[in-house]
Amino acid sequence: MKKKRSRVTGAKPGKFDASLQQRAAAFLARPIPEELHPDYLSDSLADRLIAACARNEAIDPEALELAELASGEYEELIAAAQSEELKTYYATSRDLLVEIVEAGRR
Repeated sequence: MKKKRSRVTGAKPGKFDASLQQRAAAFLARPIPEELHPDYLSDSLADRLIAACARNEAIDPEALELAELASGEYEELIAAAQSEELKTYYATSRDLLVEIVEAGRR
């Protein structure tokens, strides 16, 4: 029996539970904090991995390793953020990446 592939991109299905997928989708749907606008990268590694999780697509091990490294950099971003909105945005992004890495390695 062949494994079904995602209709969105043709990728293999991921290992993400519905709750994590929903939280990832909700994160991507929220507005970008004003403070981040000048530096926002719409195709960042974090956004790509969070989007893959929202679509329940498998993520390759190298990308998971990069996400794990990137999640460690968020403390500096959070500390440097001026607004509570941006601090929360970064903390949520970090927390999602940590969960995505854990789920992707199962």
